[in-house]
Amino acid sequence: MSDLNYKFWSRANYGSQLEAVRSLLDQLGQREDELMDGIQQAESQRMQSTGAASEFAGEIRDDLVHYSIFQDAAHSMAAVSMIAPVLESAFKEVASRIGRPIPPPKEADYCKICGATLDPKNVSGGVVVDIMKMVNEEGMSEYLPHDLKPTLQAIFEYRNKMLHCGFEWPEDEIRRFHKRQEDWTEGWFESSYQDHKPWMFYMSRGFISH
Repeated sequence: MSDLNYKFWSRANYGSQLEAVRSLLDQLGQREDELMDGIQQAESQRMQSTGAASEFAGEIRDDLVHYSIFQDAAHSMAAVSMIAPVLESAFKEVASRIGRPIPPPKEADYCKICGATLDPKNVSGGVVVDIMKMVNEEGMSEYLPHDLKPTLQAIFEYRNKMLHCGFEWPEDEIRRFHKRQEDWTEGWFESSYQDHKPWMFYMSRGFISH
């Protein structure tokens, strides 16, 4: 994209935003690796020791594993809390520039950029529905990833659950999200389990990179 086109379509510096997101996610990833090293060291010490020393190392390992469950949830919340707004703001800016803001206006209005009349009959179906409607109707789909819709669904649904429910969701929310993953690419989310049932969900590193 030329500098002229970039300046027309974007007021925000998304390149710098993404670099800032990547920098923080790299730091969080390093912390996760350090904690995993600590867990492995404690397990190794437990296996190589006997008696009280082995039991103590086992307790340390268990404490670190328990902590890692919540640390991973915190890091996953941080990831989706940064990624989702960047995506949403980028699509909303493009929508505004072409005269069909997201969400659509409830009453007739005019685009402040180009003066086009906005259709008052549009009804918002949620951010993903609104984005995909714009993408399909404006002929953008051939320029965007083939899995844009499920990617946006996964990002925003996970974001909403994490921000509204915290790390530990109500049982019905857990069941719904666990079932919902069947509609998305396998491996996008990882889970911890309690009593052999899903407990917490995390964005995988593969999905974050995606």
